This record gives sequence, structure tokens and C-alpha cells, in this order.
Amino acid sequence: MPKYKQLYREDKWGQAAGEYYSMICSVFNRLSRKYKVARRIPLTLYSDILSENDLVIVILEQIEYLLRLDGKRSSFGYAAHAISKLNKPLSTMKSNLREISGVGEKTEQIIYEILETKKSSYYDKLL
Repeated sequence: MPKYKQLYREDKWGQAAGEYYSMICSVFNRLSRKYKVARRIPLTLYSDILSENDLVIVILEQIEYLLRLDGKRSSFGYAAHAISKLNKPLSTMKSNLREISGVGEKTEQIIYEILETKKSSYYDKLL
């Protein structure tokens, strides 16, 4: 029971301590690179079945995850969350993407690319 209490530290939501998640991500990242295992589901498996907004959201969330695996922080997850709250297609907002919370220059460029090609070269590079 001592290890359990150390791991969960009486979190009211039942979550483990943050460093536990960091350690798990670090181990997974190291092993996936060593054994050349995909760190995410390939985009080609779902890019044709998602709406444009959902595809952008998924790719931005995946980018956020991959950056966090490498110990980096970003606003991609925040932008994905803000986009999930929209009630219109991103393609109708191309000239106003920066008005979306979390969307800066780099995120805007990634969104343009996803809307045009259904993929992201930045995401592919991170994989």
C-alpha cells in the first residue's frame, strides 16, 4: 500500500502523480524509437473519414502528444480544444484563423496545410 499512496497521493480525481505520467511517456518514447514502433496511429487510416475540423483537431492533438513525449511544451493541444468548440468549418475561417485561441503563426500554417492536403509535414517529421 505505501507505493500506491506514493503514486496517487490522495488526488481527488484519482490521478497518479504527474511525474509518473512523465516517466511512462519517457519509457514509451525510448522503446518506440529503439524498436521502431509507431508512436501514433498512421494518419492514412482515418484522414478520409473525419470532417475537416476533426482532422485538424486530431492532428494538432497528436502533435501536442509527440512534443510532450520529447519533453517539449506547445499550444497545439489548446488550439485543438478551441477548434473543437467551433460550430463552423475551418475552411470558412481561413482568413481569421489567428482569432482562434491558441492559434499562432506556426499553428495557422499547419492548419492551412491540413485543409489543403489532409496531412501535415510537421506531424510527419515528428513521427
